[in-house]
Formats: sequence, C-alpha cells, structure tokens
Amino acid sequence: MTLLIGSIYANGSTSDLEWLQIQKYFIESTTKDYHLVGVVPNPVRNCTIHNNIDIIGESYQVAEPVDYHMLGLRAIKAYFEENQDKFDRLLILDSDAFPIRKEWQQHLESAMTHLVEYCEIACPIRCELLELRLHASILYARSEALPYLEFKNGYFNGRHTPRRCLLTAWNDRGIFLPHYETTRRIFVLPLLKSNQYTDGLLTGSIYYDLFYHHGAGSRRRQTRARAYWMPTSDMEYWRHKAVEDGKE
Repeated sequence: MTLLIGSIYANGSTSDLEWLQIQKYFIESTTKDYHLVGVVPNPVRNCTIHNNIDIIGESYQVAEPVDYHMLGLRAIKAYFEENQDKFDRLLILDSDAFPIRKEWQQHLESAMTHLVEYCEIACPIRCELLELRLHASILYARSEALPYLEFKNGYFNGRHTPRRCLLTAWNDRGIFLPHYETTRRIFVLPLLKSNQYTDGLLTGSIYYDLFYHHGAGSRRRQTRARAYWMPTSDMEYWRHKAVEDGKE
C-alpha cells in the first residue's frame, strides 16, 4: 500500500517551517512508502515553505481560522481522490502532529481490521474530556472512506450538528465529519489518548501510542476553559482550593 500524507500549515511562517522539519524527521523515522504534501491556505508574504514540501491546493481569503482548516482538509481529500492510482491510504495531520512509533501503520491497520468492525477511518476522540466529536487533527483513512469523507464546519450544539460534549450542548464551532459523526460511527476506530501526564488538558497528547499532537502549533496556547470546562480546568480555582485545604 502507498500512503499519502497531507498536512495543513496556517500560513507558511517561520513557525510552520520549524514544525515541518520536526514532522519530516518523525515521518522519515517511522514511515515507509509515503508521499508528503502540504496545504498553506493563507500564505504570508515571501512564503518559502514550498521549497521544503510539495504544496497542493490554493490560497483562500476567509474570515475564521476554522475555515482555513476546513478548506485545507478538503484540498488534501481531493488530491487523494484524484490520485487513487498512486495511493490507497491517507493520513491527514495538523502541522504540529506526527507519528512517533515505528511501524505505526501496521499496528493501525491491524487494529482497524481485527479489533472491531472493519474500520474505514481512525481519528482521535478525547473521551477523557467527555467529548464526543472526532478530531481531524489526525485522520487516517482507507480508500473505502472516500464516498463518505466530508469536512464541514459548524456549531456543535446538538441540534443541526452532533453534540461536542456529554456534559453540555455548548455552542462550539469546529470541523465535523457528517457521516462518521452519525450513521457511520461504527466504522471509526477511535484513537484514544494514551499518555497519562500532559502539561495541559488540550496540549501535548499522544493518541493510541502512535501519534503526538501538540495542539497549539499555529495559535496561542489558550482555551475556552472558563466557559466550557469551568471549573474543572480552571487552574486558579484549583490553586485557591489547594491553599484553602492547606496543601499549598
């Protein structure tokens, strides 16, 4: 099988170039028989990232970063679809995500074939945060997924789109996969978080002992914790509680 790896870089900045070098190192160390392409939806002036990776897709003028991500995902999927004579597997990565285990593809293929119902895609689900949605930061797909692999953005409010979290119908905007979030959920292998310790709820995660995702590679390291996970992820809350309990 030949693997197409596609990654999305926000704008081709110096930071993106640094992540690309890290990505390429880990991909070369863990992966065989692949072709790496990138999408830069909103390139900065004098962008030079194309000197380091095969760039596909176009540049776009849209208002929200989530729109850039969605258009980048669609461009990679379209390239995969147009080149089915060359590739039969697809791995989509955020710019700050990469495989970390040798022979990761063999492990993943085995799990997708033998552990559960024959799966068409594998994707992270952050169930440790009681989340329900699939995260396209890392997405592995077989050719069989192509007719159902769509990327849309919207609000996870439990009405027109799936709920994001078991605890609340928080109106959170993000990327979702319509078919695999609903009717084809049984054909998804969930990549669960496998590292016990991280330096934040949403950053520095390892999924299925195969992939690492930093989580803040192209944006400021901040969350909507006060509105979304309050008080469980509010560090000031826990710090004050520790003082009150005489533990700090």
